[in-house]
Amino acid sequence: MHKNAFTPDNAAMVLIDHQVGTMSWTHSLDINIVRKNAIKLAQIAKALKICRWC
Repeated sequence: MHKNAFTPDNAAMVLIDHQVGTMSWTHSLDINIVRKNAIKLAQIAKALKICRWC
C-alpha cells in the first residue's frame, strides 16, 4: 500500500443533505442511482467511524 494512503484517521467524508427537490435537479444520472450512492457513502463513513453524526 502507498505510504500516504487515506485511512479513517487522516480522512474526512463530507456528505451534503440534499432534499428530494434538490436531488431532482440531477440530470446526469437517474435519481435512484444518486440516492443509492449517497446511502452507500453514508454507510461506508459509518463503518469506518469517520461520520460525526452517524
